[in-house]
Amino acid sequence: MTDPASFPPLVVGTDITAVRRAFRPSLVIAGIGLPLTLFGAVAVAALTASTMSVGSTSGFGSGFAIGMLAGSGLLFTSLFFIYTLVRFSSLLAVRVAVKRPLILDANGMSWTADWGELFLPWAAVAGVTVRDGGRRRIVSFLLDPAAHPDAPGVRSDVTPGQWRQIARNGLRLGSVGIDTPIETVLAATAAFSGGRLVAR
Repeated sequence: MTDPASFPPLVVGTDITAVRRAFRPSLVIAGIGLPLTLFGAVAVAALTASTMSVGSTSGFGSGFAIGMLAGSGLLFTSLFFIYTLVRFSSLLAVRVAVKRPLILDANGMSWTADWGELFLPWAAVAGVTVRDGGRRRIVSFLLDPAAHPDAPGVRSDVTPGQWRQIARNGLRLGSVGIDTPIETVLAATAAFSGGRLVAR
């Protein structure tokens, strides 16, 4: 069997164009929906206020209040679009900033993500699974139950809460937004682990 140390490291980089393409639909929808809902809210409020004021003896103030109430539904919708824009813009910025999310070599795997940096020796990885998620494939690297931040060979700056989540769900890598085919990642994982970690 070929010595895993003889294989060159596999560096999985971020495909910035693909990442932006993946985020574009949500950003476009929110970008179009926000001004439309704001305009709709103002139009509904103004129309309702003017209509109520014409036929009301209580004056413009009462009509304005009713108009604002009538447009409140659209205002809440616009808040959702604002949240979507801010949220997805932040996620996009973080994703693009991570140039090399994963490096595999004979010693183990090095992860870089928004939650921090983590190195795991191959002994700390118990298994690998692959599942299809629509137009993408997701690889999960499952940790050995005995693995922990202070285990031999493990280097980590993740928080205890994040570590518990990783230990429970595994480390996940999606096929969208990376410059390396998932098949190559799986082949490198099997080779560097001496054939122990084969996707299932």
